[in-house]
Amino acid sequence: MQTSTLTTSAKRTYNGIDLMKFLAAFLVISIHTRPFYDIHPVLGFLFENIITRVAVPFFFISSGFLFFTKVLETSSVSEQRKLLVGFLKRILVLYLLWTLIYLPYDLYFIYKKKHDLVATLLTYLQRLLLWGSHFHLWYLLSLMYCTVIVYFFVEIKRFRTLLAVGILLYLTGLLGDTYHGLLNPDTLLGKMYAFYNYYFDTTRNLIFFGSIFLALGAIIAWYHPAFNRTQLVLYIILFGLLYLAEALLIQHHDLALEYNMYLFLVPLVTFLFLWFRKLYFAFLTPYVGWLRTLSLGMYCSHGIFMTVVFYVFDKLGMSVDQYSTLFFIGVTLLSLCLSWLMAHSKNKWIQRLIS
Repeated sequence: MQTSTLTTSAKRTYNGIDLMKFLAAFLVISIHTRPFYDIHPVLGFLFENIITRVAVPFFFISSGFLFFTKVLETSSVSEQRKLLVGFLKRILVLYLLWTLIYLPYDLYFIYKKKHDLVATLLTYLQRLLLWGSHFHLWYLLSLMYCTVIVYFFVEIKRFRTLLAVGILLYLTGLLGDTYHGLLNPDTLLGKMYAFYNYYFDTTRNLIFFGSIFLALGAIIAWYHPAFNRTQLVLYIILFGLLYLAEALLIQHHDLALEYNMYLFLVPLVTFLFLWFRKLYFAFLTPYVGWLRTLSLGMYCSHGIFMTVVFYVFDKLGMSVDQYSTLFFIGVTLLSLCLSWLMAHSKNKWIQRLIS
């Protein structure tokens, strides 16, 4: 691989990436609403724990590529750092605004469990800084932490070291997630992971999950690896099959604490991203702004409608488990409608929620 000129890439619109991010928003909602289990448990498992798991890594690698393309085009270190601060401020504002929206709900349910105001506030502070204030907002928090780590190596152009660090962090996270069953809880290592999970909830958050994908996005932005579409399709098929086999083996041997991190997910998402980066749907050019807005709006707002639809189902005497596909459809449509309405709003605060 050779370093290519960066100046033309920033001016190009990546319609394929924006399309996949829009589709990924639907996949994220399906992770949390678990559709198709009411049709068949195997179909539900395949969709929830295998197909959908490309979504969040795709968000990370896209963010890494698009942000670090701008950074690498900027020769001045001071300007690069301004870009970093501006990016972190934008994500922080987004995180805090959505945190405020979910705040009453979160505090109510934490207090309902703790029955103590101080314990409630301390638990919420822990979530806010380490877990993600609401269950799906962990991505925004992790994005900030991981961006700082990746930026450090990008600024000094140590991409091989960055890749090694990303791999090491990811492998560390694997043992706390899908490969947790390999740990002996009585060993020192097992106790260390138990200690970590007690205070940090999961190895999926913070730096263990997102760093490798952000790093790969930055590395792609620097090297611009050259693969033709046929090669990319072959690699996607190869790693897709290996990923499927890995997931089924993990499920068969009951190794997973959670189904978030897989070994073959990393190369699969990398080649998926490279493939979508090559796709240019000219007809989408007038609509890419809408795709970005709707994907972000759906991601951030669907937690609201999970509660709303669950409440409606409960009042109608319907079980979410028995009607999981309908639950997914209801949450998705409501999230999409709200995002569409927000995109049409002229209010600056509403615009900040989706940009």
